[in-house]
Amino acid sequence: MFANPAAAELFGEPDRAAGSRPFGFPLAPGKTTEIKIPARSGPDRTGEMQVVDIEWQERPAYLVTVRDITERKQAEDLRLEIEKHIRLDKLKDDFINTVSHELRTPLSITKEAVSLILEKATGDINDQQAEILGIAKNNIERLARIISGLLDVSRIEAGKVELRKQDVELQALIREVVLGFEVKAGEKGLELRLSLSEKPILLYADEDKVNQIFSNLIDNAVKFTPQGMIEVTAAESPRESNAGSGTRGSGSPREPPQSLR
Repeated sequence: MFANPAAAELFGEPDRAAGSRPFGFPLAPGKTTEIKIPARSGPDRTGEMQVVDIEWQERPAYLVTVRDITERKQAEDLRLEIEKHIRLDKLKDDFINTVSHELRTPLSITKEAVSLILEKATGDINDQQAEILGIAKNNIERLARIISGLLDVSRIEAGKVELRKQDVELQALIREVVLGFEVKAGEKGLELRLSLSEKPILLYADEDKVNQIFSNLIDNAVKFTPQGMIEVTAAESPRESNAGSGTRGSGSPREPPQSLR
């Protein structure tokens, strides 16, 4: 019913008359309670309320003390949020480490099995089988390198992903990627067509990253082309003196072929 000027100001009622109306907070004597202080403008504030029994004008009463703890509460919430992110980061690191190490063993066994077949330790294989198994082995080795990269999470999060640059023959890389999607395209009734220049196109790039780019492009083309043909092209651009490449899927005859370069 009564408030000193500091309390009246805190509750946004600096002109409040004593006894005009109750503040309306439930009181719990002997306890410290966190309350929301409604603001006339801006966000609500947080208060810490303490209540003690007293005698006022020879009658039992309560003495209520309210402390503005908005900034402390915000700092505490921020600390809890940071601790939550630290825990999540640790869980993520532990998960990546566990999965990476668990994947290495079966991956090594698979690579060794493919190598034995390629070396004809189990019997003769024809040229087409050798080519397909060679592609499988290359992808197993690429997957092993990706797993090794995952182990260094701090480097990835810092944006310092290491690029293993070397001379890459683009046509050979594209042929290998396309061959890996022929079965998937065939299951959808799609034709995969290559259109590559005879002149070698050499890139100085990270072969795994370029492989990943073309794998994503062709995978999307197969996934989102309802019918018809997908053409994969690569040619040197005379205007930019750079290698240009892309995929194009032909769908309904009423719609123009989609191109992504």
